[in-house]
Amino acid sequence: MLDSYFVQMFPFSTDRILQDEYVNTFGDIRVSKLLENLDAVAGRIAYEHCDTSRTHDNPITIVTAAVDKILLLKPISVSRDLRIAGHVSWVGKSSMEVSLSVESNSAPNQWDSVLITNFVMVARHKDVGG
Repeated sequence: MLDSYFVQMFPFSTDRILQDEYVNTFGDIRVSKLLENLDAVAGRIAYEHCDTSRTHDNPITIVTAAVDKILLLKPISVSRDLRIAGHVSWVGKSSMEVSLSVESNSAPNQWDSVLITNFVMVARHKDVGG
């Protein structure tokens, strides 16, 4: 799991432009934008796990097959820094589960989990039809 661990930072407290991209008309976080980022991080972790960079013709396509239960543990504020952390938590023959957590910076060097979820990613080889 440690080999696939990845963290994406969102410095909302210092980057006003970034904050504006993620705030909705009510002053809350745009959930759709957060879901896009969760999906992108899960995809990056899945591709990293498959290590497709060693081949010149990339025969594998990885897609999101499912998102298991999204647990919102605390309200998410766009005025605090966020980070999405994740890793591969299970691997099958053509699928894998990527566990993700969203953490909020509530104090210097203190991160609290605000959301946890699992993405099921599926790989397809380009020569397999169907």
